[in-house]
Amino acid sequence: MQEKSSTRTSVRDEHFKMEFVDGDSIGVFAKRTIAIMDNIDNAKLVYNMSSGSWNPVGNGTLYWYDGVSYVAYYPYRKEYHNRISQKVWTEPLLH
Repeated sequence: MQEKSSTRTSVRDEHFKMEFVDGDSIGVFAKRTIAIMDNIDNAKLVYNMSSGSWNPVGNGTLYWYDGVSYVAYYPYRKEYHNRISQKVWTEPLLH
């Protein structure tokens, strides 16, 4: 198994299970059609291994809405905030 140096997660051959460790961060966007929903525009969530949960940083609580698409990516990058919110959501995140 070969790991990229830019990520700390690993994918095991057995069942392709991804593993995160304490402090890993993801970014989350919420969109309805092409609009950002409820200011969830690159919200940073940090993994807590002991509880097995992702917790928002600085934004308080994130809510689930029917009819809204949630997009998560790893690892979190602060600079994606304005860049992603201006896209039409049909372009790939990374080039």
